[in-house]
This record gives sequence, structure tokens and C-alpha cells, in this order.
Amino acid sequence: MILSSLGTPISKFSDLFWYLLHEHRESHTALDLNINYIQAAATVAAPVVIEDKRNIFALIIGINVYADATVISSLKGPVPDAQAFRDYLLKDLHVSQENIKILLNQEATRSQIIEGFLALQGNARIKKGDAIVIFYAGHGLEADSPPGWESGDPDNKIQMILPYDFTKQDGYDIHGIPDRTIAALLDGLAEAKGDNITVIFDCCHSGGGARNETDDEELVRSVDIDVTVPADLDKSIWSGDDTHRGISFPEGFLHRGLNSHVLLAACGAKESAYERRGRGNFTQALLKLLKTVSAEKLTYASVLQKMEKIRRQNPQCEGANRNRILFNSRPPPAGPHYFYIYKKHHEYILAAGEIHGVTAGDEFTIYSDKTSSTPLGVLTVPDDKSIGPFSTTLYPQTSIPILFPEHSVAVKSKAGKTVDLLLQAPLDVRLMSLYKKLSKLMEQNDPTGIHLVKEGAGAKLGIRITPNNQIAFDVLDPEVTLDGSGVTQLPYTVDITDVEQLYLAIRRAAHYYRCLGYEGNNKTIRNNVSVEFIELKYTGFHDIHGLPFTEPIGNPLNSNGVVDIVPRNSIYGFKVINNSSRDLYMNAFYFDNVDFSIDSYYKSHTAGQFITDPTLKANGGSVTIGYGSGGAMPFKFVLNYDDVDTEIGFMKIFLTSENVDLSSISQASPFSPDKRKITEAKPHMEPISSTALLKIVQRRFPATSSSHLEHTLFPIQVPKIMIPKIAAQSASNILVEADSRHNVFRRYWFGVQMKAEELPGIISVQLETSSKGFARESDDVQGGWFELAVMPRSYPRGTRITKKLLETKRDKSKILLTWHSHNVVLHKQYQNQSGIVFGEDADLWKHISGGDWISVLACARSPKSVCDGSVGKLIINEYAD
Repeated sequence: MILSSLGTPISKFSDLFWYLLHEHRESHTALDLNINYIQAAATVAAPVVIEDKRNIFALIIGINVYADATVISSLKGPVPDAQAFRDYLLKDLHVSQENIKILLNQEATRSQIIEGFLALQGNARIKKGDAIVIFYAGHGLEADSPPGWESGDPDNKIQMILPYDFTKQDGYDIHGIPDRTIAALLDGLAEAKGDNITVIFDCCHSGGGARNETDDEELVRSVDIDVTVPADLDKSIWSGDDTHRGISFPEGFLHRGLNSHVLLAACGAKESAYERRGRGNFTQALLKLLKTVSAEKLTYASVLQKMEKIRRQNPQCEGANRNRILFNSRPPPAGPHYFYIYKKHHEYILAAGEIHGVTAGDEFTIYSDKTSSTPLGVLTVPDDKSIGPFSTTLYPQTSIPILFPEHSVAVKSKAGKTVDLLLQAPLDVRLMSLYKKLSKLMEQNDPTGIHLVKEGAGAKLGIRITPNNQIAFDVLDPEVTLDGSGVTQLPYTVDITDVEQLYLAIRRAAHYYRCLGYEGNNKTIRNNVSVEFIELKYTGFHDIHGLPFTEPIGNPLNSNGVVDIVPRNSIYGFKVINNSSRDLYMNAFYFDNVDFSIDSYYKSHTAGQFITDPTLKANGGSVTIGYGSGGAMPFKFVLNYDDVDTEIGFMKIFLTSENVDLSSISQASPFSPDKRKITEAKPHMEPISSTALLKIVQRRFPATSSSHLEHTLFPIQVPKIMIPKIAAQSASNILVEADSRHNVFRRYWFGVQMKAEELPGIISVQLETSSKGFARESDDVQGGWFELAVMPRSYPRGTRITKKLLETKRDKSKILLTWHSHNVVLHKQYQNQSGIVFGEDADLWKHISGGDWISVLACARSPKSVCDGSVGKLIINEYAD
């Protein structure tokens, strides 16, 4: 290549950049590089504060005293906390009084709390995206997980909040409200109103609720009671668009788990939440911050960073949307990634280390906060010894100390000697605009380690010029090319004249390969942490909102770190199990090799300056993604390009012994950015980190097939898809009142006649009702129930079903067979309920043939007991064609 301005032949990139830098300097005088990059850093735009005109709606709950005072000790602070939070909404955020529902003491019964959630969901005044805040202050409780409830806790515990009427009496318990129920209610709320939901809990679940023996003014917000939680508790509540290419969330799961809301909790799972002098320590600290700093300038994650410390409590922040502005659905303005910086023993400590890509020679510009555009100085990483796994000691460039306030931040303004990306490129004059751009950025200390090389220099990515003057991207990474996949280039090109777009793609590629290449400082930990990549199926159960539950099928799909699939419409998840002796924190990202996007699929909880609960507890702690209690959605894979039969990506799991903020890893595609203190002495333990990596190969055809013809000759067995439908629905209400203690009173309500040709395709049937039952005498707690009956085609479907018809009909073909579906709720208001799911193996199907009816019976027994049905539906799940 000939450099025209000098008439000099160029054969090496080092020569090219020397000449370009020399040429650039000749056109400038008295250039001070130090001043230059500080000025460059000062150009970082401050976030623009936008007035949020959306409404805020709130459900506020505070319980000082409980109905069963013999079991549950009284508190002093929850009611004042609830009132103080209400006043903050009214006076500081100017929320309308009619937008706030507050339940105090005896108002906060179990049914009223649940009704409060449902009322928000059904409130027509709340538009999708409006802010919804749920605040609870009172007692919490921890209990053994019922059978079938996977908690992810080695001790198999679940948590719950206690309503005012909680009681533990033989035969007539009123239970707490478990986390599973609350999660389902929040899922439904998010489906109806969007995911701008904030949940604030000032309670704890670790037990030992009592007065502090050394402080009469201090109480703990939990109780230690041995309770048994029925496996079907609140079953009627919890059983009842692809946004990315490459990997996406399947329909029906967009608000599952912690994607529906952000949770601010008073303490860690095994800690206690305290109140002192009649106020909750957490609520007081939170409101103090909120009254000092505008909500517009806070993200959920920054709340715990800026809130004053609380003795013996470590508040937690959980949720996929924790980096959003408080009570707002919008994220903070885009810009460079900020790391917190602080002074410790006269040293400058950066909250970023090796895992974040910090290297010797890096320089960071300091700002008072994320909204400031005035630099306070520059600090440097002098050598590798200054870099720890998760933090770095920085040094000033002069002997003059740099002064900065608490909660200051640092932005990387110069890259050291690191090489993030070796880019193979041709020495072609047509790329001179790109090379000039790179040389200028090198002089301005651009914080990117991009090195250009010629062919055969070990690059993982290459660029070349196509005949139609487009820049194509060649995949040179042997992890991608050496498995017979046929993946050799990206399905994107960039116009040769679009230097900014080309440079953006190269920068994103550099970040992609740097993060993907990180392995941690303790590789042996991988032998004690296992990952199972699993195909999932729909269980046939739905929550009250119609969203399906999933469960694993078959064996794990990963072998030697590779998952090779033909995805079709299958859904997937994975399970991570920690068999090591140390607690670990986990973050999971999907690296898409097609477009260099990095999507976060699981985040450790945020606690700012506080200590967080570990994601993976030692000696068996686990997290499930896509099913169970993990609080994350299942996912599926898609191939979006007709001419691309194989795509490769990587699910990378970062494991750390400390909770590290890894939000700087995520990035959008450059090609399609719209695609998302005295104490017991403890032994010193070095911080550790590691990773686990699953290579995901998704193919249009099986690995043994090379063409559409072979795929046609050897078809893949596509998993059957389940489709629910309403087979029958009541035309009117039903009321059965019993007048005898011994006889069961039944009435036919509605039914559906089954066709012979439909029966083989049916998976299950389930009755859903809006119903109630109550005893008119205070000592009578019996109510009614519903049954499903199989009626032969000739059976008289009258309104009264007698014992004679059930048992003594001489014509055995006309005996009525019944199966219990569910009891009605002892309540004065109609309640939505779902009955037992009669699956393919249920006895019911052995007694039905074409032409028979599946009928719904309303039943009651004991004098003046009532079964009152308002609406009924028979839901049949069938296999799709």
C-alpha cells in the first residue's frame, strides 16, 4: 500500500499508524496529551432529568398487633412506617390520595392483602407502565418448603409475610402469604399493568422474633413458629414477542420471577430486620435518603449504595430492572460505564478489578457523581500488582492528592497495554478513513485495546472489502470454526464509507472477546460447580393468569461443555449446583457470536455498600433458570436467516466469592441495537472467581444432516405442543344449600359431550370456578365443593343428583361416576379457584367413551352449608396438530 501524502510504501500496520500519528501531530501545536484526555473525558454528557408525569399507585400494609397475640408478639413500628411512607408519596411525590390503598392492623387480613393485589390488577385507572408501589411492614416467617416447591435453598426453606388474622389452630389455620403466592400475584399485575413495580418489605424471615435482651426498645420483625404449609396453598393463584434474535424468551414468560418487579428488602435472608423506638431501621434509612435525594436521580441499585449503613442489617435489591430510575420504567441515560471509587487507609480503591478488564496502564477520570461533567482528576493503574480480582488500587499521577466526595465515580479514559481484539485487516487504501479514525483515537487515549494485524497472526475476527464496497466480517475464532459448523462469516456488512458504524462494530467486538475470554483466578472451582442445560416442557398447570408452568424433561443436553440442538419450538433452562465449600455469587450472560450482543440472563442481587445473600450457597445450593424458584424465564432459540443453517453462541456463567457488579458486561449489538466490626474471628479467605462456559450450537438441521433433503428423509420428532381451550362454560350461576348433616346434596351445573375422535388428543381437563361458600352458623365451618362426573349419553342431566342414581342404578352403564375437583372458599365474596388437573393417567379417562358427558356438579353437606358458583369453565388441554 502506498501512503499518497508521503509517497511511502507501507507493509506493516505499525508503520502506518506511526506515519498517521506523525502527520496528525504536524498539524497541531503545543498539544498536551494529559490535558487533552481530561478534556475529552469532560465531554461525557450528564443525564437529562425528565419530568415524569405518570401516576403512581400504591398498596401500603403495616401491622403492629396480630389477632392471635398468644402466638405472635406485637410490634410498635410497622404502622408508623406505613403512615410515613404514605406521607412521603403524598407530600414529596405529590401522589393523589385516591391512588393509595393503606391497610393497617385488623384491616390487613389475608384476604384483604390478596384482594389489594388483585384490585391493582383490575384498576382501569392504572395504565400500562404506570408506577405501582407495594410496601409491607410487619412480621415475616420462614417455613419448610412443601413437597413440589423447589426453593433453591439447601435447607429447603420458603418465606412468607404474616397477615393480621394469621392463626395456627387444628383444623382451621389461616396461613401466611408465601413468597410463591406473592410472586404469582406480582406476575399477574405485571402482565396487566407492566413491570414498573416496586416492592418494599421491612420484615425478616429468619426467626427469633422477640425483644432484644440488651435493649428494651428494640424488636425483631419475625416470629419463630413451626408451621406446615400445604402443597396446594393458594394453588388457585399460582397454578392457573421474541425480543432478540439468536436467543429469546418464549411467549407467556415475559414477567416471570424477578422480571416483574424490583424488590427492596430490609435485610438478608438469614438476617433479622430490627425496629427501634417504634420505627423500622430500614424504613427510616430509606425515607431519609428519599427525602434528601430526588427519586429522579436514583436508580434502585444506587439506593443501597447511597443509603446510610444500618447496624446488623444488609438490605437487598433484587430484580432484572434494578438499574432503572426509581419509580420509573425508563433506564438511566446511555453513556460510559461508571465504577464507584472510595478512599481506604489513604488509598484510592476502584470498585472494579481483573474481572472487569482492568489492566496495568489504564487511567480513570474521577467525577463527583454520574450527573457531573466536571472532572476532579485522573488516577492510574501502575502495574499488575495493583489489580485484584474485583477491585483495584489507583494512584495519582502527581504528588498532589485528589479530593472527591463520597459516592464519587470513575470512568475509564485510557487503555493500558491490554489487547482486547486482534483484528485481521487488509492494508488497503480504501480503508484509510478507518485507519485515520483509529490513529486519532489512539492519540486521544481511547479506552479500547484494538490491534490490527495481517493474515495469519492469530486474529479471531477479520474484515475484508467485498466487490460491492461493503465491509464483511470473517469469523476466525477456532472455537467457532473448527467444529464443522460452517460458520465462517457474520450475516452483516457495513458500507465502506460508514466509518462510525464500522468502528462501533469493532469496539463491540473487542468488548465481546475480552469478556468471553475471562476465566477467573480459580479454575479448579469448576470441578465443584456443575451446570445442567435442560429442555423444558409445559406441565399442564397454569397460574390464575393462564401462564403455564414448566418442568425438565430428559437428561441434561450439555456434553463436554457443548450443547448441540435443533431447537424448533422447544424451550430450555439450566441448573447450576454449588458443591464447593464456599458461598458463591452468580451472573449469567449469553454471548451471541452472530451479532456481538451480550445479554444478561441472571444477575446476583444488589446491595451496594451492604453484604448480599449468596446466589449459590455452599454444599449443595442451586439456582434454576427457566423453572422452579430461580426467578428467571425459560428461553428458546431461533434461527433468523434463511441462508444461515447454524448459529453459535456461548452461555457464560461468572462465579465469584464476592458480589460483584458485572453490569458493564452487557451490550447491544452494533448491527441491530434494538434487538436488550468485637466479632467471632474468621479465617482469611482469598477472593476467588471462575467461570463456566456452555457453547450453544443451534442448527436448522441435525448435525448428521447437510441438506433439506436429508432433513426430509430423516425427520426430527418435534415435541408436542399443548393448547388449552375452554370446552364448556356455565350459562348461569348455581346454588346448593344442604339441609342434612349426613346427606350430600348435588346439582348438575353444566357439561360437555365428548366426541370419540377428540379423546386421543386430550392431555388433561380442569375445572375453574368463581365461587364461594360459607356457614351461616358460627360453629359450622363446613362448606361445599365441586365434582366432575362422567355421565353416559343416556343419563338424565337434571338438577338433582340422588344417592340412588349414584349407587343403586340397576343398569350399571348408567351409574354416575364422580371425582372431587376442589372445595369452595369460606368467603363472602366470589373467589377464583382452579381444581385438580385430571391428566392422561387419571382414572376419569378409563370410564369415558365417545358420546359421554363430562359434567360439573355443585355439592354441599351439613345443615345450612352452601356451595355458590357464579362462573364455571371446563379447560381441556389438547395436543396441537
